[in-house]
Amino acid sequence: MDKNLIKLYIFFTILLVVLVNVFPSIFPSINSVINYTKTKILSTFNNTNTKEINIYEDRANIIIMFDDGWKSQYTVAYNYMSKKKLRGCVAVITKAIEQKNYMTKSDLYILYNNNWDLLNHTYDHKNLNTISEDEQSYEIETANIWLEKNGFINPNKILIYPEGGYNLQTLKIMREKNYVSGRGVEEGFNSKKPTNLYEIKVKNVLYNTNPSEIVDWINYTIDNNLTLILLFHRIEDDVDGSLYMYKRENFYEVIDYIDGKKNNLNVINYSEWIQTIINKD
Repeated sequence: MDKNLIKLYIFFTILLVVLVNVFPSIFPSINSVINYTKTKILSTFNNTNTKEINIYEDRANIIIMFDDGWKSQYTVAYNYMSKKKLRGCVAVITKAIEQKNYMTKSDLYILYNNNWDLLNHTYDHKNLNTISEDEQSYEIETANIWLEKNGFINPNKILIYPEGGYNLQTLKIMREKNYVSGRGVEEGFNSKKPTNLYEIKVKNVLYNTNPSEIVDWINYTIDNNLTLILLFHRIEDDVDGSLYMYKRENFYEVIDYIDGKKNNLNVINYSEWIQTIINKD
């Protein structure tokens, strides 16, 4: 190699190191620049394109999830998160789509085409631990067929257990149908690469969860290089007596904090995370 080119290369390498150390808030760490893994996910509902996502090994993972497919997950959560260029995941009860207070297919297409994750939350949201194996199979596969028929293709089959309920029959069906992961409502944090992908944990955000508590969860996740799944339901100011309505202003505060921690977090969706674990292109 030409000596002048070598000198130029050394100069710019030193310059990069200086900039990283002097302006850490502007420039990511050297490890973050060099040490990352990539995974490709399907990004359009017609299954023609892929989007390449960089997931940095030295950053914690955070996944923002919404169960059931409530309308406010689109009108409030999606609209606010998109301003921050953040993406989330929706676990879809397929029977509920187009019903009052739930999303329409048009809403789902917009989410999907903006690289949101749409996951199987069964057809009618029956607790799988309370019904027969045949009924479980119907609930799971009817929803899967609906999602695929409408073009919501996922590179890996994932099931979100209604009410967190499942049993050995559920796991048998999932393995027979090639489901690679399942998620309930069990409280906790996940490692970056858990060994049991059918018992994924979440941190449930309820009506009385203070944003400061969620900030503590996020900081703990960053400090310990873990995977945090924040689970929301309805993002609405009205309280109907349920545990699952979360006020807009509190939701905005949480999203703003996540946005400010982008240099410490991989803000990814569930499918992307699973992709990195099973190393499947």
